[in-house]
Amino acid sequence: MSGNQRSDVRCQMSGVFCLLFSVFCLLFSVNASAYFSGRAEGLGRSYSAIATGFDAVFWNPANIAISPNFSFNIATLGVEYNSNLTTSEYMKLYNKEHFNDNDKEMFANGEKLNVMGSAQAFSFSFKNFAVATYAYSNNKFNLPKDVTDLYFWGNEIDRTYSLEDIEGKSETGLAVALSFARKLERSGSFAIGGTIKYLHGISYLDVYDSRGSLTTTFYSTEKTEIYGQGSLASRLAQGGYGIAADFGLIHLTESYNFSVSVINLFSAMTWHKNATKINADFTLDSIDFEHFDWDLPWNESTTEGPFVTHLDPIFRLGGAFKRKLLLITSEVGYPQLFSIGIEFPSLTHIDFSPPEIKYPSHIVVFRGGMTFVDSRVWFGCGIGVGIKPINIDIGIRMSSLSHISGALSISVVPRD
Repeated sequence: MSGNQRSDVRCQMSGVFCLLFSVFCLLFSVNASAYFSGRAEGLGRSYSAIATGFDAVFWNPANIAISPNFSFNIATLGVEYNSNLTTSEYMKLYNKEHFNDNDKEMFANGEKLNVMGSAQAFSFSFKNFAVATYAYSNNKFNLPKDVTDLYFWGNEIDRTYSLEDIEGKSETGLAVALSFARKLERSGSFAIGGTIKYLHGISYLDVYDSRGSLTTTFYSTEKTEIYGQGSLASRLAQGGYGIAADFGLIHLTESYNFSVSVINLFSAMTWHKNATKINADFTLDSIDFEHFDWDLPWNESTTEGPFVTHLDPIFRLGGAFKRKLLLITSEVGYPQLFSIGIEFPSLTHIDFSPPEIKYPSHIVVFRGGMTFVDSRVWFGCGIGVGIKPINIDIGIRMSSLSHISGALSISVVPRD
């Protein structure tokens, strides 16, 4: 086989993996969601110690006990895009005719994509209670380095490519949350709260296990052969139901707030409608490349029946320092490692009256923050406008154009 023929072999296989990769991206880059808030984004998501009203449902339900008597959410929309697929360096590769070793090292960690978003409307809080309705979806995927090498550089002769650790998950549904909080009688500076959530699953797709390898051999007899074997395990459903529970605690002093919350402390979702588990495997043994058909000989087995999944837990430990013209917040936890935020008004009055947390009114509020997560630093900024009784909050966080999030919140908080 000549050098040009070997190049054609690599190009053909690279083209096939381009197609498979693109389909995979489309499957798992659909809308995704965790809860967002315009104020939280502007503060770098350092929010659990100061979230109030209906917002407290998602950050720390204990805060409802020290919130205004009534708040109403008209709408909250948010989105986050987090990927190494669309960095400027990555995009330049599409226009290059030749690649070098430095280009290959750019993708030493494989390909990852998370697209997150949320939509909420008509949530409210009243005294010690809060009710929230929202849509959620959690989607992510990961392709390991060997698979991305096949995608970009084609198949290298006599190299074995691992097909393990391919992951993808997409979960979409609706939820209704009921929260209750109260101050502890013996100590008015402490409050405790909890949330019960009913989850209505709409769709679920999970590629949770992949194994195997692929090798191309070239012999002096001008013959190229492909050897390989692999398996893929996935499960999917089109309907389900479940519950989840959250817990929160907050301590207030004249100048400080301290809070602890665990979101999804317990969760269980039973997928029962069109629920299917699929296990598939293939084997290639001395297949001549010239007669190779990419319609792989998959052996597929299907099992129908319900299965149970769980939401990822979120832990938050937060603090806030309050002054008449300044608010500083910080938070540590999992999966977000550390965040810090600052908020101050453009005018000389503000409704932060310790120890109660009150939302700014009749003013413009500026915010900034930083988030440290997954070895990245995200910078946040935001603005809040209070036009009694309407509050409009806009926030944005970004690490680069390929790692960015933003949210818009519109709410009603009547003033005394």
